Amino acid sequence: MKTYFNKIIVATMLIGLTFSCKDEWVDVAPIATEDEAAFYLTQSDAEQAVTAVYAQLAYMTTWDRHIQMLMGSMASDDADAGGEDQTDVVIYQELDRLTHLPTSEIFSNPFGILYKAIMLANKALEKLPDIPNIDPEASAAVINERIAELKFLRALNYFYLVVCFGEVPLVDHVLGASEYEQSRSPMRDLFDFMEKDLKEAIPNLPLTRDAKNIGRATRGAAQALLAKVYLFESSYARNYPDDPRFANLRERWSEALSTAEEVINSGVYKLVGIDGERYNSFFGEVDGYRFIFTSSGDNSAESIFEVQNINDGMGWLQSRGSSIINWSAARYYDDPANNKTHQQTSYWGFNIPREELAKEFESGDPRFPTTIHISRNDPRLTNGTINQPSTNINDSINLEKGWFPINYQNSSTGMYQAKFEVSWAEFKGSGTGSWNEAPINTKIIRYADVVLIAAEAAVMAGNNAKALQYINMIRTRARKCGAPGNTVPADLTGTVTLDQVKRERRVELALEGHRFFDLVRWRDAEAKLDGMVRTGDGFVIDYIPGKHEFFPIPQREIDLSKGKLKQYGNW
Repeated sequence: MKTYFNKIIVATMLIGLTFSCKDEWVDVAPIATEDEAAFYLTQSDAEQAVTAVYAQLAYMTTWDRHIQMLMGSMASDDADAGGEDQTDVVIYQELDRLTHLPTSEIFSNPFGILYKAIMLANKALEKLPDIPNIDPEASAAVINERIAELKFLRALNYFYLVVCFGEVPLVDHVLGASEYEQSRSPMRDLFDFMEKDLKEAIPNLPLTRDAKNIGRATRGAAQALLAKVYLFESSYARNYPDDPRFANLRERWSEALSTAEEVINSGVYKLVGIDGERYNSFFGEVDGYRFIFTSSGDNSAESIFEVQNINDGMGWLQSRGSSIINWSAARYYDDPANNKTHQQTSYWGFNIPREELAKEFESGDPRFPTTIHISRNDPRLTNGTINQPSTNINDSINLEKGWFPINYQNSSTGMYQAKFEVSWAEFKGSGTGSWNEAPINTKIIRYADVVLIAAEAAVMAGNNAKALQYINMIRTRARKCGAPGNTVPADLTGTVTLDQVKRERRVELALEGHRFFDLVRWRDAEAKLDGMVRTGDGFVIDYIPGKHEFFPIPQREIDLSKGKLKQYGNW
């Protein structure tokens, strides 16, 4: 159920009316609207203010397309841009080549919407503490919980601003007119601020949520994000000791491990399918790993925090549904019964897996067919190195008239992503079919990520027993998702290495928007990306250290800052 987020649009419209006024509207008397003086007076007002911050997670294409698909995956060695050909959506091809510019519209949405969420959170955090003194019916406990949610959301938005853009302005209050021009803040200040927000949020957040409040932050979500904050600070500190952008950061592996273990030991979460369970979905009966990437698996036992997306047929456009399906599902199909080949699916086929990603999977890993659709007719891809088991369902796409085999003619790598798929009936066949209304949640933090954070932190902290325990939890679930008696991937033995954790993160979290940010924090991006050849056009990527670790701040923001906000060198 996604009951709580059914309220998002109304609240967003209300808050937008409350705070957004263009100059030419200033002298127009409001009709049937509330101004700020009449708001933040009741617990109901508090609920709407907090909902408005959550609503930014559902803003069209920001989290699913821009952060997850483009910046997190397409810019990495996991995926080529894809599309019709190497000229389709030029700015995507530029990002894939690392020739993107600060003027690219790709970066405006993430930067602007993340800061809009922070602005709304700052406004609410300023006003909510007074509500119990104004509204006699307000519950102080409920208000404190809402404040905790706001601090989690503010930290979440700052985390992604940092990993995407590096040092960014730290805005911890509602800005006055004289404060609009901000400069970059030191990385240490940003990490300290996120840590403070999350530590203050954790005690006031519930361990679980009931069906009416699915989608709200929990204690586990705040703990998981804090573990991730510690992990990234530790990685930056260890791997960039000579880089002034990361000055004064600390290695905090033990804190990353202990915080991740608080989530693991809470008893709330589970690696879905770790005991070999099967689940019902539009695919039919599927394993646990396949299940969590269907709409039926939204808010599963593996979910720690995800954006609640629905398709209610009302054409909201700017929110409510996900665009990831339309952007990345297979572009063409064949219709053997009618002797038709190379038919368009109405999907666009971007973010196509690269051969390097496919080869990272051990042969027979059940996660492969859930992650990658692969052409079986390309000898380059079926030479034994990445020859993976296949069933008809995993080489097909669900369309209006049923299941059809995928045609790979327009995929330069001979592959399409298979991870994010929904049925025709619940999306295109639901009555609207708008490209950004797919009813599948955007997974921002799932339990497997936290277990792998614990494994990596254990390796770095020198605790091999825990490193083995946690990495083998991931491998066990993967193995159990295969046919009875499957032995791949086997448990690791002996000493776990960081390279083994890196590989496990790559295959477990493939195409979910983690890879580029992981490469940067490990300082592996230059080694993996520099000189990499795009499959379709042979373009050789030139990765420039000191430039490409972070994406450029949108040029418009640089201009508006009147010189205070500056791009990193080489941009």
